[in-house]
Amino acid sequence: MVNTGWKIEGNSLMALIKLRLLASDSVARNGCNGFNESNGFQVEIVHSFEALAEETGGSIIILSQKKMRWNLSELGVTLPVLVLVDDAGWNHGGTLAQKPFLFLLDSHSHQSVVQRTIELLNRMQTQQKEIAALNKRIGAIQREIDIFNHIGMALGAEQNIDRLLDLILTYARQITVADSGSIYILREDRENQCMVKQTLVFSKTQSDTLSQPFQNAEMPVSDKSIAGSVALQRSVINLEDVYDIPQNSIFHFNPDFDRSINYRSKSMLTLPLCNNENEVIGVLQLINKKKKAGQSLHPITLVDSEVIPFTARDEERALALGGLAAVALENSLLYHEIELLFEGFVRACVNAIESRDPVTSGHSERVTQITLALAEAVHHTTEGPYADVGFTDEQMRELQYAGLLHDIGKIGVREAVLNKKEKLFPGEFRTLRQRFETIRASVHLEKEKKRMAVLLQEGIERYEESCSALDQQYTETLNEIDRIWKLLDILNRQGMVSDAPIDDLPAIAARTYDPGDGRKCNFLTPREVECLSIPKGNLTNAELAEIQLHIVHTRSFLEKIPWSRGLHDVTEIACGHHEMLDGSGYPRGVKEAELPLQARIMAIADIFDALTATDRPYKKAMPFEQVISILEMEAQNGRLDAELVRIFKVNHIHEQIGLQNTRIREWTQTGLSPLRR
Repeated sequence: MVNTGWKIEGNSLMALIKLRLLASDSVARNGCNGFNESNGFQVEIVHSFEALAEETGGSIIILSQKKMRWNLSELGVTLPVLVLVDDAGWNHGGTLAQKPFLFLLDSHSHQSVVQRTIELLNRMQTQQKEIAALNKRIGAIQREIDIFNHIGMALGAEQNIDRLLDLILTYARQITVADSGSIYILREDRENQCMVKQTLVFSKTQSDTLSQPFQNAEMPVSDKSIAGSVALQRSVINLEDVYDIPQNSIFHFNPDFDRSINYRSKSMLTLPLCNNENEVIGVLQLINKKKKAGQSLHPITLVDSEVIPFTARDEERALALGGLAAVALENSLLYHEIELLFEGFVRACVNAIESRDPVTSGHSERVTQITLALAEAVHHTTEGPYADVGFTDEQMRELQYAGLLHDIGKIGVREAVLNKKEKLFPGEFRTLRQRFETIRASVHLEKEKKRMAVLLQEGIERYEESCSALDQQYTETLNEIDRIWKLLDILNRQGMVSDAPIDDLPAIAARTYDPGDGRKCNFLTPREVECLSIPKGNLTNAELAEIQLHIVHTRSFLEKIPWSRGLHDVTEIACGHHEMLDGSGYPRGVKEAELPLQARIMAIADIFDALTATDRPYKKAMPFEQVISILEMEAQNGRLDAELVRIFKVNHIHEQIGLQNTRIREWTQTGLSPLRR
């Protein structure tokens, strides 16, 4: 820009073009008579080349004689150079000739010099304005590029579909100044090998004016609707007023939605979201471009004065954003599909395991729900040692997989042990029952042998009298055998028994009977005594150790899965749900410092479900209050995390089981996580 100065002309200011003149005083007097304030110049005379390089602004005019020589390149002069010469054939040297904006002026005609100088300076000023305008335009374009780079990075970094859709609408409405916006996702359902049904799923909406709760909706892809026509034609539809669509148009606008929410749609920009293969994966619809960003269009009368049509530039920007959004959305959808595929595989594995163990069917799902509900409560707690603890979406997903797979190692446990409902296996109990039937038969046989001996020894006269006492004796014996059998039956079926009945087992086992071949056999085998002596549960120590090995099998199974970075702790969490803070758990006996918080949470969930489950044949389900008392007692004994038990109790986690918690429902049913706090 040409530098200017100012002079007072009457009651106003007049701009002056600043010139710097290099000349002797005599040359300056003869050569610059026309460069004065009356002609619009402010003149500064300098007497050395060095002074020209000083950054004081202004345009430069050099007055010279034929014999003068100079080299301006050494001075670093960057301003335009006007050379005023008194000889048209003057040899000015190669270095000067290479300067930009070099103009040679004839000094003999002062008026022509002044006029030409003014013309040149005006031309320079016009060019500088054009350059400034271009620079401004370049800057605006660069800022827009920066904005779209930022948008692209933000969209590419978001894998959660719900938040991604929010981001797409937010940016789309910002760059087009739209009041409202919606996104439809294209869903394809294969009805048979030849037919695919296409549906537009109304997936997200935003508005500066409306605050209606979002409701999912679907509509078939049809050229009768605006969004459907865009999806089919892969083209943009830009309407100045949706209530003024030409009658010959194939598509139409349905005003029912406007009427239902007291809204007035006017200008509308609808465009397809296409992936890299130019396949439509969704539709972006922007409604009511406003004069002022952020302004609410309530009351509805503001629409006519504040809403304007979407411009061609809006189309370009929206299409550019739509390209970025489509790529990010497709990546997110593919990521989500992979998640659902893996989750389906996980649930299939769980179902396969639980089909081998119908006694605990549903346990893995319930433990997962309880674990997620307790983790969510910890995430929102504002007091205690976990006030600053929070769980990300990936960590919640990690907990979900760990919960579903925590018993996957049961695949390595014998099915007979998994399905053991009583202390004796069914075959063992049948053998015991047959033995006692044999014992009763042996008593009858012995009684009949003695009755025959009495008959042979004492004769018929005393037979009835002697046999009466004999029958009473064997009746008491049979009653005692029946009492023993009932005790054994109770011990076999009851999960928890007192010590007194168990103490009778050694004496019972020591009793003998004759199976009919003259041998003496014990009432009970050592194996039967061991099983029936179990005070709690239905597993012997060896069987319990075999069950506990399911954690080892679980680790072996899970370590073979190449978990992604966000799921790398699934194995440790799943394999830690039987560990206790005091080191009394299994299989590794680790203590509190080595036990992840998520594993402590799952330990409580696992115990709670085991105590409250109604499908365990060896015990009755306990009421909630009793279970909480047991959990609190375990916490007092240093086995469970006391703060987690407190959070479990005060938040009534048991009431959130059965998908009652919104966030847990979204995790377990759709895999789409809601916005975090």
